[in-house]
Amino acid sequence: MQTTNLLQVRTADLKGAETFLTTADQFAGSDIISMDERKKSMQKYVRGLEDAQHETGDGLFAYFLEKGGAVRADPLPLQLAFQSLFSRWCAFMIHRFSGSGFHGDLAKLYGEIQDSEVQAVTGRWRAITFAHIKSLDSQTFSDHILDMAIGLLCLCGWSLNSPRSKKAILSMQQMVKALERLWMQLKSATKEGITTADIDVFVIDFGRSYDPARMEDSYVDALSRSGTGSPVHSPTPDSRVLCTVGMGLQKTVMRRSEGISPERQVDVLLKPKVALESVLKTIAGEIVDSSPTTILAGAFERKS
Repeated sequence: MQTTNLLQVRTADLKGAETFLTTADQFAGSDIISMDERKKSMQKYVRGLEDAQHETGDGLFAYFLEKGGAVRADPLPLQLAFQSLFSRWCAFMIHRFSGSGFHGDLAKLYGEIQDSEVQAVTGRWRAITFAHIKSLDSQTFSDHILDMAIGLLCLCGWSLNSPRSKKAILSMQQMVKALERLWMQLKSATKEGITTADIDVFVIDFGRSYDPARMEDSYVDALSRSGTGSPVHSPTPDSRVLCTVGMGLQKTVMRRSEGISPERQVDVLLKPKVALESVLKTIAGEIVDSSPTTILAGAFERKS
């Protein structure tokens, strides 16, 4: 009997030790690597999402936080966010001498040249500078733009683990690269190919009062819930801009007269297209608070 009891005790001890002696891993090394890569991807897109708030505006961002899943039924808010993001990126890159820290000093110098020299001289200086500096600076922020776009999709319920996600990311990457080529062509044409005036693209700030002389409401006839074809909203004196959905184009010339300081003359060649806050209110069926919240530092400026 004593021998039997001792055998049972030793058997229990061995079974207890078996748990610690097993060589079978619950996860393979490849599984751990895959988990780590997914975590890093999510962290990257979260950072992109934080910066996307600055490039899409508080109104749209507040809508996504509250009703992000609703874009499956009506994707217009997400479309507006992408148009705002891409328009502001293109305008930012076209306007700047450089995507890096060179821009501030060069812009200041160019302003001084404009104030003291005739247009032929300032235009030629600008054209030569833009032509040569692009070989020294290749920063375009295209990867960060992609991160912001994917972050917005995730905020609206898109899954990075879905079977289509990798294919969708590749398609978006190709689209961003195509946009990059287009704004580079436009930048070369306006900054290097024209010297008789300054031709520049521009966008409208979020929350600005609607001014039909300087901007165009792209969605004045786009939203009709009655089926009659009549617009559900039209601009009013107190209408405010939700976001820019298409860049504008303006021409600047320095006018000089004897004994008078140079006068800057600005003419709008192409009005930027905007969406008004009333569009989002119509979609939401209620007023979405677009008052300033925690607007993050400029996504592009901070990284330059």
